[in-house]
Amino acid sequence: MSNMKAILVWYVVVGCLFSLFSFGFVDPNFSISTHPLALSILNPLIHIVYKTPIIAATLYTLFVIIFFILYALIIRIKTLLTLKTYWKFLLLLSIIFFLSYPSLSHDIFNYILSAKVAYFYRENPYLVMPTELLGEPMLGFTRAANKLALYGPVWILATWIPYVLSFGNVLVALYTFKLLVITSYVTICILIYKMTKDVRRVLFFACNPLVIIETFVSGHNDTFMMALVLYGIYLCRSNQLFAQIAGWGFMTASVLVKGATIVLLPLFVFFRTLSDEKLFFWASVCSFGVFLLTPLREELYPWYAIWFLVFVSLLPMGKRSFIHGAAYMLSFGLMLRYLPWIATREYGGTGPMIRLFVTWVPLACYSFWYKIFVNKR
Repeated sequence: MSNMKAILVWYVVVGCLFSLFSFGFVDPNFSISTHPLALSILNPLIHIVYKTPIIAATLYTLFVIIFFILYALIIRIKTLLTLKTYWKFLLLLSIIFFLSYPSLSHDIFNYILSAKVAYFYRENPYLVMPTELLGEPMLGFTRAANKLALYGPVWILATWIPYVLSFGNVLVALYTFKLLVITSYVTICILIYKMTKDVRRVLFFACNPLVIIETFVSGHNDTFMMALVLYGIYLCRSNQLFAQIAGWGFMTASVLVKGATIVLLPLFVFFRTLSDEKLFFWASVCSFGVFLLTPLREELYPWYAIWFLVFVSLLPMGKRSFIHGAAYMLSFGLMLRYLPWIATREYGGTGPMIRLFVTWVPLACYSFWYKIFVNKR
């Protein structure tokens, strides 16, 4: 077995263990199963997470470190396998992480409840808060239920399909909603390959632990938003007028999912005057700028990094590419932001200071190392 195949196998094995570990985070008010066999597996995991949070935080840290070591090896090994092998690997990885529980974020429950307000209760989710629905069973385990819909109309429309396919079952809905964002992930991977013809750039995005966990485990809609804007860019690069018009339609639709991609629209007015590399570089810069501004509204959430990681993945990967190395280290730091919450089950106290430290120190250390040692070569 080649080194690359061995690394991919280890990634799958660790992925299986992490998916199992994720079920320890099941909300006490949300019953997955009452079957004795299921409970014999769930109860010890739930005990570790809720009764021994320091152990849970330690396990999570080990998972993150191992994932990022394997990720580094995948994108650094020079000998590549066949394209078909990588697609099989990504398919297997998708299935493994798809089966996990949304352990690190409750946003997917908000997606489901907003869809339920619109399609079950026939109410306007921008006017009616879930907490106004007396007797709604999802209120017991859904966070931010006291807010109006936080996402744009395109997202609400897109959730109609996974909501209908769930037949009103919340557990089924978790996976039908995940399928929507997983389809978006696959779309992004295909588009990166079509636009670059470079397997390594696909792997840079596809195997990033932050991308995988925030997409497959947590099911965040940022991947859906970025799939729309990237497909729009792909169409706009065509010489056909109809494709260009459709491309602008997709880019506008992405803005109506979450709004973050609106900063890209002015850039793509002039995209024909820029080379692809410059276009993707400035798209990365603009997306990163919006990412940095998000704490002005609420919090620097790890999944927001998907905004700029998509465009960084489209850039050529040199031996000493600072932007790729910085994206790697920032992804690592962002995944450590969950540690204070896992260890204490609280968001306040020393949590904000620890989150600030673990996010930026890895990137600062990398930047210092790059400036001192790499720039001198």
